[in-house]
Amino acid sequence: RWHEEELLVVEEMHQVLAFFEWKAVWWLSQASLRTNITPALSHGLSANAHKQASILTRLATKFTHLW
Repeated sequence: RWHEEELLVVEEMHQVLAFFEWKAVWWLSQASLRTNITPALSHGLSANAHKQASILTRLATKFTHLW
């Protein structure tokens, strides 16, 4: 039973990393989707999307090293 639990935890860890990577790419894809907005708003939305992607990428990297 313990071995099964260990396998499940390892699989969940892989899924977390895959999700972080997917979500980072998703954020980058959102960076310039909005049109018909001011340049300032466009810049702010893009900066936020890149920041979110960076956070997720750093989390994935940190967890990879910890696990």
